[in-house]
Amino acid sequence: MHQTDASERSVKHWLSAQHGPDTVYFLRLVVSSPIIRAFVLGLIESPAARPPSDPVDRFSLATARKAYVAGEAAGRKPLAIAQKDDPERVPKRVPINVPDQIELSERQR
Repeated sequence: MHQTDASERSVKHWLSAQHGPDTVYFLRLVVSSPIIRAFVLGLIESPAARPPSDPVDRFSLATARKAYVAGEAAGRKPLAIAQKDDPERVPKRVPINVPDQIELSERQR
């Protein structure tokens, strides 16, 4: 609690593994606790964190690019739908749940 300025209830939740600390509290723990700092640095420097050294072959890269282009093309709206959503073509609409302009009473002011 003293290291992070977190409430007692929050720290109890962390220790019982109900949930972890928020980002700010976690960073405060990393700065103030050598054990947690060593743990985080161990995760960063672990073999699993290193990027693979195998180069990507050109065939895989070309296939991935084609799939990306096909996905982008499939995700675009058809022309009729795109025209329907055009702000120049959409008539002005009355907003929902907007109260009429009314005079406020003395208590409401």
